[in-house]
Amino acid sequence: MLFSGILVLITVSMVEGFLRLQQKLGPFYDLEMRDVDSAKARSEFLNHRIPAGERHAALISPEVYGKHSGKDWRTEFTDDGIQINTLRPNWHPGAKTILFMGDSFMLGYDETNTIPHHVFERVVFAHPHAKEQAFLNAGCFSYSPSIYIPQANVLIPKLKPDFLVISIDETDLGDDYYHYRQVTTRGSDGRIVAVRVSPLGIGFLEGFEKARSKPLYSMRAISKWLHTKVGFPRLEVEYARAHYTAKDDLPPLLLPECGRYTAEIILRPVRLSEHEARKQCGEAVAYFESTVEELCVTLIKQGVAPDRILFTRHPHPWHFIPEASGRVWNHLVTDVVRKVAARHAIQFYDAEPDLKRAFGHEPEKYYWNRDMHFNFDGLRIYGQFIADELAKLMVAAKSAPGSDR
Repeated sequence: MLFSGILVLITVSMVEGFLRLQQKLGPFYDLEMRDVDSAKARSEFLNHRIPAGERHAALISPEVYGKHSGKDWRTEFTDDGIQINTLRPNWHPGAKTILFMGDSFMLGYDETNTIPHHVFERVVFAHPHAKEQAFLNAGCFSYSPSIYIPQANVLIPKLKPDFLVISIDETDLGDDYYHYRQVTTRGSDGRIVAVRVSPLGIGFLEGFEKARSKPLYSMRAISKWLHTKVGFPRLEVEYARAHYTAKDDLPPLLLPECGRYTAEIILRPVRLSEHEARKQCGEAVAYFESTVEELCVTLIKQGVAPDRILFTRHPHPWHFIPEASGRVWNHLVTDVVRKVAARHAIQFYDAEPDLKRAFGHEPEKYYWNRDMHFNFDGLRIYGQFIADELAKLMVAAKSAPGSDR
C-alpha cells in the first residue's frame, strides 16, 4: 500500500513537472491562461471587448500553426478597443484617419500581421504622403454587423475617420441571428443601441478562469479539458434550447463535442446550398440583411460619406476546398452585402476572385491547418488587395469636386 502511494506520488510529480516544462517551452497546452478575464471582457454595450491595456497572445497548437507554433506577442489597446500602434502613427485630434472594423480576421495577430498594417505599408509605398495618416485597428473577435452598429455610434463621432473599412464575412450571418439577436437592445425607434453580454461568451471564459484557479498544473489540465469537452458543449446546448424555437430550424445538438454550436448553427446557412439556405434559414437571411441595412444607415447618419466607406468580404477555405460532404460553401453573404451596399452607393469588395488567382491550385497553403483563418501569407495578400481598393477610394475622393479632406 505504501509502495503504491509512493508510486502515485512520483507519477503525479512527473506529470506536474512535464506540464510546467511544456508551459515554459511552448506552451503546447496553455495552462496559465494569463489574459482570460471575464470581468474585463464582458460588455453590456458591445457584448464583449478587448480590455484596455496590454494583451498577451500566442499561437499554441502545432497541428494548426506548424512552424509558427509558440509565437507570442504583446499588443496594447485603448479604452475604445483600438490597437495602439508602434510601427505607424496613432490617432490624435485632427489626424487624417482610416478606421478598420471587423472580427478576428481584422484583429489579426502581432502588429505586423494585421490587415491595417499590410494596407498601411502598401498604400504608403504608392502614396508616401499617407505615412502620416492614422490607420486604426478596431477589430475584435466574433464581432458582426449587430455589434458594428453601436461600435460605430461611439467611434465615428470621436475619431471622425476620413475613410472606413469594414470586413463582413460568412460567420456574420449566423452570429447576427443565432448568437446576438436574443441579446440585442433596441431603442424606441427599433434600431440597435447595444448588444448585451451573452452566456456563451462569458461561460467560455469563466471555465478557463476556474481551471486557472487550480494550484497544480495537472489539476488545471483536467479542468480545462473537461471545460472544452463537456462543460462548454453543455452550455452551448442549454443556450440553444433556451433561446431558440423550432421555427429557427436548429439541428439536434449532441454532447460532448465543443464547437458543434458554431459548426452546425452559426455556420449552417453558408454550408447549405444557397437554395436550401434561403428555404431553411430564410428568417436568418432576412435578419442579416436588415442588420447590414441598418449598419449602412448608421454609418451615413454619423457623417461618413458613402464614397468613403469600403465593405470587404473574404473567402474561407471551404469556398475553395469541398467539405467532407463534397459541398463548398455558398455565397449568400456576398450576395446580401453586395445588394445592400449598392443600395447605399457604398463600395463593396469581394476578394474571392483575386485571392483565387493569387492562391492558385493550393489555396490551403494560405490558411492555418484545419482552421478558417488566413495564415500570415494569406493575410498579407488579402491586406494588399484591400489596400489597392482603398487607394482607389482615396484617389477618387481627393479628385472629387469640393473635396477638402
